[in-house]
Parts: sequence; C-alpha cells; structure tokens
Amino acid sequence: MTGAFSVALFAVAQPYELTEGSDLFGELGAYKTAPDDTLLKVAEVNKLGFIELVAANPGIDSWLPGPDVTLVLPTLHLLPRGKRAGIVINLPEQRLYQFLPDGRVQSFPVVAGNSVCEPEPGQTVIEQRRREPSWRPTAAVRAKRPDLPVVVPPGPRNPLGKYALDLALPGKIVHGARRPFSDRGGKGHGCIQLYTDDMAVLYGASRKGMEVAVIDQPIKLGWSDGELYLEVHPTREQGVDLSGLRRMRYVQVPGFDTLLAEAAGSDLDRVDRVLARKLLRERKGIPVKISRPRPPPKAKKVRGLFGP
Repeated sequence: MTGAFSVALFAVAQPYELTEGSDLFGELGAYKTAPDDTLLKVAEVNKLGFIELVAANPGIDSWLPGPDVTLVLPTLHLLPRGKRAGIVINLPEQRLYQFLPDGRVQSFPVVAGNSVCEPEPGQTVIEQRRREPSWRPTAAVRAKRPDLPVVVPPGPRNPLGKYALDLALPGKIVHGARRPFSDRGGKGHGCIQLYTDDMAVLYGASRKGMEVAVIDQPIKLGWSDGELYLEVHPTREQGVDLSGLRRMRYVQVPGFDTLLAEAAGSDLDRVDRVLARKLLRERKGIPVKISRPRPPPKAKKVRGLFGP
C-alpha cells in the first residue's frame, strides 16, 4: 500500500451477499496519505473511481493532499432503483453493478463516456464477448492518428485490453484499461472502461445476451434495518467539473420530493429534511441515514374498577 494505513475491507471488487429487505451493501473505508500520494494514485491503489474519491473528500487537493491526511474511501453503496438483473451502469455515479444468478451483486468503478463517446440511458444487451479483441479505430481517430491500421490486432497498441463486451449499440464497448482514470476518461476508445482486473472478473461472469441497463440516477434512496438512506452523487455535468478540478456547479434537483415520498412511504414524517437538503448540496456520494428514530408507542390508558 502507498499510504501509512488503508482500511478498505470492500475496496477490491468482490461479490456481496445482499440481505433480504436491505438496499445497502459494503462498508466505508479510510486511507492515510503518504507524502507522494495523489488522489488519482489512491483511487488506483484502492480500485476506486477518481471522481467518486474526489467527491467523497471535498476540500482536499487532488494532486497535493499532503502526508497523514485521512481520506474517506467510498466503498459503501445503495443499490440503484429499477430491475436488479444483468448489468446496470449508473452514469453520474460512474459505477457498474452486476447482479449474479445466485442473488449476489458485484460492483466496479467505470469511466463511462467522454467527449467523443457518451452512452445514453437506455436498455441493451451484450451482443458479443471477445477475448484478445481486435480494435477498429473510427475514421475520426484515424484522421488524428494516420499511422494506425484499419484493424489494430491484440497487443500494446490496442486500447481494448484482453477482454471486451460489445453492446448492441453502435460503437459501445465495455473493456479494461490499466489506468482508466489517468486521463479522467478523455481518451477512451470503447466508451465504458474498467480496471484490467475488474474487467477480467466482469467478463468471466457475463454471457452473450445478458441485459444491460444504462441509467442516470445521481440520487439513490434505499432502506436497511428499518432506516432510510440517501446517497447523492454529482450529476454528469458536475462530474465533468470535478474531473477537471473545477468548483462543482450548482444544480437544481427537480422531482426530489416525489422520489423521497415514494421511497419513504408511510414513514415520510420520520425523514430529516434538513439533513437531506444538506446531502443534496454536498453530493459526496456516500449513503447517509436520513430517517429519525420511530417515536415510542403511546401508552394506553387503563380504566380502573372505580374510574380512571
């Protein structure tokens, strides 16, 4: 490890057992920086996304955090809304969820989209699985790099790595990269990139025809042990701000009250709305309990033999 200590029990991708009735899995980690650390290096060591690490640690200099700074590792997650099957890619969160047939889930950070290739929310499937894939550069890429052949065979010049999943969408490929966050997604040629080791795991657990949902959910709400949790991520536009090390722009949150009412149901009066609004402003991407304790049941008055 690079830092003086790292406590990240769930930083390395692994399948998680989902507790019945709970939308929450994982556990927050902590990392103490060494003098030569950057947030990019910490993200790579702990298999996290760059943007999610920056968002979870506001006010920390991404390139000069300094020694002995304790960082929060965002390794606690709420499951996204919707059908829990196949693969789900949440664009604002920059995270992929894969629901396994045995009921477990595994999750990986991704670089999903760049200025050239931006996947849009929608439903698709895995059209083809390729081991040692060849790469066909687009005309735009070859115009910038005329030295590239029409087809780039497997090898060090091929950005797709050892494994690729072709989606049933033109030009949309899920693939591995040794350092997918090193240029913060600006030069990817497959739209959706994972760490090399994570891609090997995803590839092994995927099959042709598997459902893939691309979603846009910066706000997630879910229950665990009878308590309601809220997890708010930067929007895609705010993620661009953070990836460029700029101040995150303010965005309005239309429809939040409706989402909250649907998630809370009959427990809506238990919600700490002040805390919820604070989380909406901060957008740290960390699940926080927003429900207050249930009030104790009112004692029933017992009428005695000779009156109350």
